[in-house]
Amino acid sequence: MESDEIQFVSTQRNQQKLVYRGRCYTLKRTNRNDKYWICASGTRGCPGKLYTNLDATQV
Repeated sequence: MESDEIQFVSTQRNQQKLVYRGRCYTLKRTNRNDKYWICASGTRGCPGKLYTNLDATQV
């Protein structure tokens, strides 16, 4: 079973990626209220998107 825990991993270029429920996400943009993450998969059409609070502690 996949964990609902938010985890972060660093890339070789020192960027952070978010791991949630077995999927990896890349930060797309940040605004005043939240952060918008998109699927980090290299394939086109990956539907994975999520929003977190600014601290990235809640999805």
